[in-house]
Amino acid sequence: MIVVKCKDSEAAMSKLAVHVAEQIGAVPVLKAHEFILTPMGDEEIDIDKAVESIKDFLKLANRENDFAVTAMNQGISITLLNGETLKCDDTPNDGFFVCQHCGRMSFFEADHKDHEKMHYIGGA
Repeated sequence: MIVVKCKDSEAAMSKLAVHVAEQIGAVPVLKAHEFILTPMGDEEIDIDKAVESIKDFLKLANRENDFAVTAMNQGISITLLNGETLKCDDTPNDGFFVCQHCGRMSFFEADHKDHEKMHYIGGA
């Protein structure tokens, strides 16, 4: 289990949690200003992979220079260097499309729409 702490908006934290969980194969649990990554099985989560995934997310949002990501024991801290927040909303301008039903994140609008249809008509 890894705890990731960051004082940021819930929308940004949920997108970050979904991104990291998908990248490292974990289950995210959202809390106020933090999320917990739990392994899907008995294996341990590689904290270095989680840090790299967080940095990848920040790079995709063009905010990698605004945050410091540090790991200690089984915790990761994301520190805002300039006092701003990550500011992710659900508009296409930020490059991400997030499913309102399950939180799945996609970079392509067509893929996102196909995925959301599955919630209404069924599917995998």
